[in-house]
Amino acid sequence: MALKLSKGKLITLGVLVLLVLFLLWAVEDWHQLWVISSAPDNIPIVAMLFLVPNGYPVTIDVAQASIGGAGTAMQKLSWLGSATLNYSGTSAMITMGLILLIVFVSALVPARLASKIAAPSIDRTWKVPEPKDDQILAVLPFTINKTAAEGALAYIADFFDAHKEGTIGKFSAGHVEAFRPDDTGSRGLRTDIWLTPFDLGVRQQLKLLIHPGEFADIYEVEVALNRISGDDSSWYRLNRTFLTELRKQFLQWRSLAPTRMMEYVEQSRELFQSR
Repeated sequence: MALKLSKGKLITLGVLVLLVLFLLWAVEDWHQLWVISSAPDNIPIVAMLFLVPNGYPVTIDVAQASIGGAGTAMQKLSWLGSATLNYSGTSAMITMGLILLIVFVSALVPARLASKIAAPSIDRTWKVPEPKDDQILAVLPFTINKTAAEGALAYIADFFDAHKEGTIGKFSAGHVEAFRPDDTGSRGLRTDIWLTPFDLGVRQQLKLLIHPGEFADIYEVEVALNRISGDDSSWYRLNRTFLTELRKQFLQWRSLAPTRMMEYVEQSRELFQSR
């Protein structure tokens, strides 16, 4: 028995099929969210990640269908006889607009959810916290699993060691010391940081701590900056650049090959073995 559907039901069914297809397409990019979440100014990047891949190919396809279309080929083959096609007709415009609307709606839903995960806050942006009693206490918008947390500390320690001479980068680091604040699995690094330009005399003590978060296997990154010298305004202003550089290093950490990550895990275990 053949299933008979009205024109309205067929249109509704077609819309739902397209919506599901484009939602599945957007979900394929979901795994990239965790990398992007540690990048500075990540909210616009997250939005474009879901909007652009869906928007530009469909826009091009609609334009091609409107200009070229199957109707042009049928006219050249004389299949339409004396009939002419009106690409600016109401039905054609409604169809193109409906397709574009479906695509962007299907991209907006995951984009909205992804932006909340990338930086869960009221204004959905990450800012350097205001200092209090010569201390800046910041929780970076970055999460990491338990095994990788060990390797990340060794990776960051290498990053600080590369800035000991003060000839490259936007800061100079002193001796890096590893420490365990408690028995909860938290581990950290401690060092002194001189911020460029050095003639401002801005010096601070850094404590970087990776500790268990709300879930036992998910670790968070906390940074405590204590001012030693330099005026308040310069110290706070220069730390915007410094913390941005630090967040970039966590982004690069996630781009390392698995074998290289395991090497840093072993290096980290040796670093904390006597602690």
